Amino acid sequence: MDSFGREESNEKTSTMKYKFSILKFLVLILVLEFFFDFCSSSISTQTQAANLNPEQELERELGLEETPVDSKSSKSHPRDRIRVHHVFEEVYPTSSASSVSIFTEKTVKSSAIHHKGGHLSEKILISLGSGVVFNKQGYILTNAHVIKAHDHLLVKLKSGKAYEAIVIGIDKRIDLAILQVTPDEDIVPVEKLDYYTHQRGEAAILKYINTKIQIRKNREAKSKSKAKTSA
Repeated sequence: MDSFGREESNEKTSTMKYKFSILKFLVLILVLEFFFDFCSSSISTQTQAANLNPEQELERELGLEETPVDSKSSKSHPRDRIRVHHVFEEVYPTSSASSVSIFTEKTVKSSAIHHKGGHLSEKILISLGSGVVFNKQGYILTNAHVIKAHDHLLVKLKSGKAYEAIVIGIDKRIDLAILQVTPDEDIVPVEKLDYYTHQRGEAAILKYINTKIQIRKNREAKSKSKAKTSA
């Protein structure tokens, strides 16, 4: 009886440690996100050239392509946020098995098909972005801008099957969200986090932060140079 009690206690302790390690890593992302928001400065938007130079290629890889934004959305534009799947892929070279695609459904009228004098409607899937499975309970970490204000969300696993997802939590200010799915198949969460993984995670986030800050500085320098030339 004592042996059974000890095994049950060890199992609960192991589960709690796993959840706590996930929580610590999420807190790390949040803290560094605040750091990035503090260090980042506003930039002017430009039109992307057809032929990309090496810096623009790097911007495309990091999701930093310049796109027109209005004053209402500029404060929370996706390019100013840390991409969750980028960080996990940097930390876990094999995290692709835990990556998922997020979709929404949209009903459209088909003009090519008529039914009793009217138009048939059909549902199409619209890709929103990606996320990462971080536990076997079906919790998925993604960016808040990915799900936006969509009511009906679908998550497509690596198996190709799609499942309806519910929003567990969302914080638009730091651009993070947690979804949950209930699949009828096994899902692959990211590996258990340890101290070494936390170090790699911190380095990965800082890498993207520093790269973004440097690109911003380069843009500002170019803008000032153009202003002086035109003057």
